[in-house]
Amino acid sequence: MSLKKKYKVKFVSPKLRAPEEIPYEILADGPKVQELEEAVAEYLGAKHVIATSSGTMALYTVFRGLGLRLANIAMPAYTWRSTAETAIMAGAKPTFFDIDETLCLDVEVITSHKFCDYICVNDCFGCPADYENLKASGISFFSDSASAFGAKYRGKKLGSEGIHCFSLSPTKNLTANEGGLIVCDDIAFAREFKLIRRWAGRMTEFNAACALEGLKYLDETLIRKKEIAFRYRKFAIGQGWQVQEVPGDRETTWKDIIIILPSMQERDGLQYHLEVAGIETRVYFTPAPKFLEDGQYYAGDLTKTKNIQKRSLCLPCWVGVDQEYVIQVMQEFCKLSKNPPRRAKKSLQLHG
Repeated sequence: MSLKKKYKVKFVSPKLRAPEEIPYEILADGPKVQELEEAVAEYLGAKHVIATSSGTMALYTVFRGLGLRLANIAMPAYTWRSTAETAIMAGAKPTFFDIDETLCLDVEVITSHKFCDYICVNDCFGCPADYENLKASGISFFSDSASAFGAKYRGKKLGSEGIHCFSLSPTKNLTANEGGLIVCDDIAFAREFKLIRRWAGRMTEFNAACALEGLKYLDETLIRKKEIAFRYRKFAIGQGWQVQEVPGDRETTWKDIIIILPSMQERDGLQYHLEVAGIETRVYFTPAPKFLEDGQYYAGDLTKTKNIQKRSLCLPCWVGVDQEYVIQVMQEFCKLSKNPPRRAKKSLQLHG
């Protein structure tokens, strides 16, 4: 069979199944990848885009490309483990700090610790971090924006300046089935990232084609996620529960919609009640230092991080969820408020 044969592949978006042809003689880093990089640059207003095999590889490539071996990297403790593990893989030393009400890194806490060489900030659940204070800190930084593709800070999309790493994993608003993106505004860094990408993890043509199809409907997806978030958050606030704070100068992607209950017991009770009703929820995140050896890496006062982790719950909000399912979740909330469960099941530690 000739390797030059073209195979028809169907891609699925929320509303369309679109046939597409991919030249099989180029498996990775070919014309589809280049087309995706150009489309993303246009969408975000970015200067340079480098597609990778995953969001994790995007982070690793940046840590290596910035020459951060042996550097002390400040990062939030409330984040997925890849943020810390990629730093360690690249020879850097993660140092963990607490979060603020947006669930992003509390920049003010870091400024008092002069031993930090670099900051890796996390746009938690798609909500942009405090970039004004990050710039004012005088410490160089880049962003783990895994869930924040399409988010805006003061009217500008993340990626229009600085260095951002996005994930295109299956649970993201924009997915390539699996993939990642590095976006930066410095040509020297872009060249270095591309060199490392050649052996660290290139994106395949298939994954690029999937992302290109999803990009057509991303704005529609973000609008629908915002509507779902509004309904969940309105009900939660009415119940006296807390929600993630999103300041007025920031637009989140609502990749995950989090509610924060008064106690861990109530959170676990709600999760168990919804599970019995056939509704999946998730708990984010086990604080990153727990994944590492005790005492090996510095961790500051993580009071807020530990408190939020014990009380927060992620509600169903995947890309394809419809209003009927959201109504079902709300109905179960109402049942619970009238008949609180006496039994709580151990929380499931999952990641999306």
